[in-house]
Amino acid sequence: MSHEVVRTLLFSALVWGLWASKPSLATISEEAETAYVFGVGHQDLDQLDEAIGYYTQAITLDSTHARAYYGRGVSYAQQGRLGLAIADLTRAIELEPDFAPAYRNRGLAALHQRQLEQALADFHEMIRLEPHAPGGYYFRGRAHQQHGELEAALADYTTAIERD
Repeated sequence: MSHEVVRTLLFSALVWGLWASKPSLATISEEAETAYVFGVGHQDLDQLDEAIGYYTQAITLDSTHARAYYGRGVSYAQQGRLGLAIADLTRAIELEPDFAPAYRNRGLAALHQRQLEQALADFHEMIRLEPHAPGGYYFRGRAHQQHGELEAALADYTTAIERD
């Protein structure tokens, strides 16, 4: 692996705030964390197969690594493999139930699969966790709109604009 790739991977890890933002880091092995960091870096470089490989390695080393499930789930979603994405994002939520981005991404995957009730539930949970952020309202508005609930969609879009 070139020095440039390694430098990019490490920079990506710092930008994502991996060490500071993960409450359960003390219980994750160094090897699993290293594999995870490389997964993040490859994902940032849009090298999704490599990212998935590293995330899988992190999960193999530590099956409680919620962020590795999250990263792999997002990578699967980027590849259009939505069933696998939903499964990994669900596992990430089971391991770290207050991680709003996992609800957002699982909701988006469900929305693309026309699983509107699941999408609405995930966006509702995202709003519960981050009530002042506009994203949850915007995405829930999209789900309401696809469900034909135009008044609810308009209300969520309005709230998203107000919070932006």
